[in-house]
Amino acid sequence: MKWFVAILLLLVAAVAALPFLSRDEGPPTTAVTGLPWQIDVLPGERTRVFGLVLGESTLGDARRRLGPELQVGIIAAGGETGALEAYHGRYTAGVITGKLVLGTALAPPRIEAMKRRAAKREPTATGAWRYLLAPPDLEQAWETPVQHLTFIPTVQLQPQIIRRRFGEPAARVPAPAEGEREHWLYPDLGLDLIFDPDGREVLQYVLPRDFARLRRPLADPATR
Repeated sequence: MKWFVAILLLLVAAVAALPFLSRDEGPPTTAVTGLPWQIDVLPGERTRVFGLVLGESTLGDARRRLGPELQVGIIAAGGETGALEAYHGRYTAGVITGKLVLGTALAPPRIEAMKRRAAKREPTATGAWRYLLAPPDLEQAWETPVQHLTFIPTVQLQPQIIRRRFGEPAARVPAPAEGEREHWLYPDLGLDLIFDPDGREVLQYVLPRDFARLRRPLADPATR
């Protein structure tokens, strides 16, 4: 008899707890950060994109944030001085993957000196050369501020998605020399979004005060 009463009490307790055990509260929601359209405008016409403050965060800061996959070197086409850049071939921006290029504004004389001391060079997919830096120059490179970013998502961004996420652009400039591409300009955000109906978009981020550097070639077709 005692065992019957014990089982009965257990059944009553299980039935009473059932609403709590079966209640589906769903997974905890967390805010997704680092998305391409999450551009923080900071005091002094500064912007933060992908967790990096343009003009302040260094390539070393980017490596600590993005991981050891970040490749650093000087990218130069034949006969050009080139630029110090960092490259991530499969960066995840929130939930969107793509290629990320971090540019600097290192002075040409320093770039030429680094190229002369480079351990070796290797070709890139674009036909330019990537110069792999000597150890002392690499240490200096990690301390160089990131001046601009270029992100190429693996998914195509449709016009309605662009408007919803970035807002209406201040201007849309056709790019005849680039096929059907069109530049969607957001000067207040320091963003030039190159929309390509037949391919992937290219998002170029600069400091708002440097936006004229992106817009100037669009006004003068000869400089494209």
